[in-house]
Amino acid sequence: MFANQIVTMTQINMIRRALITNRVSQINMIRMTLITNRMTLSASIKFTQICPPAIFLLRRILLVVLPLLLPNDGSPVLPGPPIFEAISHYPSLCYLPPESGMCPPATNRTASRGSKPAEARASLTLVEDAADGDEDAQRHVPLLTRYYFDAVTAQCYPFGAQTCGGNENRFDTQAQCLAKCRIDTD
Repeated sequence: MFANQIVTMTQINMIRRALITNRVSQINMIRMTLITNRMTLSASIKFTQICPPAIFLLRRILLVVLPLLLPNDGSPVLPGPPIFEAISHYPSLCYLPPESGMCPPATNRTASRGSKPAEARASLTLVEDAADGDEDAQRHVPLLTRYYFDAVTAQCYPFGAQTCGGNENRFDTQAQCLAKCRIDTD
């Protein structure tokens, strides 16, 4: 009777009465669909023998859930969308994970973009000296102290970096880091 069709309020009430009076012993397939302008509610139930937990579940659906969605006149009532307040966001570079800025071996002989010519020449010399096969010298290339912003703690922390590699979450001073990434909570 109800298979694959839209169930009317009369049919829902008939099913409710049958469940309340325990006159349901076998249900092959019930498909209830409530279509509104904003939402489709579907429930598919397939039992060959109704056991007490299944009757309890059907009662719960029909006696508790459906009345919340259907007022007395039968028109669907749905809650409005949740209201959220605007949330401040950090600039995207502040979410980047800290990277050490170590120069990969393939790019050891190139200067980093954005560095000053004198710094680039000095770093090229250091890196070239270290890349000439002396592994011990490679390990002793001086690291620069840079600061990265941690979005979880909303603080800036120091880390060691060379002049190339890394990402934009890398600031010369802690003050620069906080100025760029800190959100005022006033």
